[in-house]
Amino acid sequence: MRSHTIHRAPLVAIAAALAAATLAACTTIGAGNGELRPGNSPVQFDWSSKDGSMSGAMSARLGTGASYTGTFVQAIQQESRLAPPAMWDDWPGVWDGWGIEISYPPSGVTTQYSGSVEASLATADGRRMQCHFTLNAPVAGMHGGGQGECRLGDGRTIDAVFHHG
Repeated sequence: MRSHTIHRAPLVAIAAALAAATLAACTTIGAGNGELRPGNSPVQFDWSSKDGSMSGAMSARLGTGASYTGTFVQAIQQESRLAPPAMWDDWPGVWDGWGIEISYPPSGVTTQYSGSVEASLATADGRRMQCHFTLNAPVAGMHGGGQGECRLGDGRTIDAVFHHG
């Protein structure tokens, strides 16, 4: 009779890798609406993102039938690198005899988003639209909703609102 030993550490590592791959493959989508001025013609916005709605693809369909597509990105206000203080350099992470694992102070990079999103869209025949949006919750990206304005090459503007979640 054969006995099988299951080692948990490799299984946990495999599960974590699969979860990370699944999250990386997720696409966030959202929508908004607007009004083209002058004329008060409706505009429908759609966006999609693979990075948590911080950047991605955007489209705008005007009531006139014109369709604009392009990209959007949220500006980073500040990026800080965190490093544990030198006092933690020799910290073992586990206190023998206590049977508990102690976490180190956080390290890595922290990003503070500005809440300012820029989008550049165009029609198939080259007509352009530039947009600026202010997000309601910058850390949530476009998924948190926001509002702003787009300008067409002919001088008309669109007041836009993006829905939360």
